[in-house]
Amino acid sequence: MQANHDRAGARQDAPRATRVERGVAVIGLVVLLVLHFDAWREPDPAARVGWLPLELAWRLAWMVAAGAYLWWFTARFWRAKRSEQAGR
Repeated sequence: MQANHDRAGARQDAPRATRVERGVAVIGLVVLLVLHFDAWREPDPAARVGWLPLELAWRLAWMVAAGAYLWWFTARFWRAKRSEQAGR
């Protein structure tokens, strides 16, 4: 069975990142960077989220968001890149 290839040698059925997905990836990265360098927040060691200090809760939430972003980014963009390279 032969795969369809375009003139550049990339597989036509390989998933390609759309312009919107690239924009979402860039905006997501910028949002994560802004939230990481949160200069507007003052450190507060008081426990306000039950037994968890607010600062620690903020950092844990940021890490979960960053992990979800990286999972989406690598699943979408690296898979497309690998399938393009495999088709050559």
